[in-house]
Amino acid sequence: MRPRGNALLFGGERFVGAVLLALLSFSCVPPPALPVRGVLAGAPGRLAPGQLELTAAGLGFFNQDSVPNPPTVPGGWAGYALDEHFSFEVGGVSIPIGQGAGFGFFGARWTRTLLAGPSGRLVVDADLGLGLGGTLCTDETCPNSKSPRTFELGATQGGAIGYTLEPITLYLRLKLEEGSALRGPVVLWPFAVLGVEARLAKVLSVGVSAGEMGAYFGSQSGWVPFYQLQATLFLDAPWRAAQATSASAR
Repeated sequence: MRPRGNALLFGGERFVGAVLLALLSFSCVPPPALPVRGVLAGAPGRLAPGQLELTAAGLGFFNQDSVPNPPTVPGGWAGYALDEHFSFEVGGVSIPIGQGAGFGFFGARWTRTLLAGPSGRLVVDADLGLGLGGTLCTDETCPNSKSPRTFELGATQGGAIGYTLEPITLYLRLKLEEGSALRGPVVLWPFAVLGVEARLAKVLSVGVSAGEMGAYFGSQSGWVPFYQLQATLFLDAPWRAAQATSASAR
């Protein structure tokens, strides 16, 4: 049986609830794995070398009338740009399913500017990451499970292309997550979004994106529309400032 469209999910508080209920019809032990990152990165190329980002984000879903429910899947991360091409991030996400699920993740991102000129710039990025976490189970979310908890390891890969015309960036981001609960099967979670991000000040940006997320488990699959809101603070790394001060004093 293949879940269809918006019949999969109505109500943001049931994060991919209908997808999981369809997958859990197999009464597998442990249950299928959740996304370990969940929240998506923002516009590509927004971090300058030596800069830190602190981002708070929230995923939301749509009701039967295609009206967005409030975001109910919170997440956040901190990132640091080593140079103009490489950056690193660490963060976490909370998923309100069962009695709660939480995951921590870390990863690296490669960025390159393809075109730059007075009218704007075209940037691409690619990322790899790992995540670890678990779920507190109920009879609904972990049928036939003998444990009140499940543990999960997952990976994430993705990329984006964006065009910046200050202070606005339009971008397309694609992501694939693979997760497996302990001794369980692998679940694939693909994401595709279009987003817009506005740099309101040197230290602040806000963004919104929307698209589709899917779940693939064995012969079962399903897709649901979702959106994400986020806000980011940009700070100069204090150790970079200390290095600059030390160099100028010589």
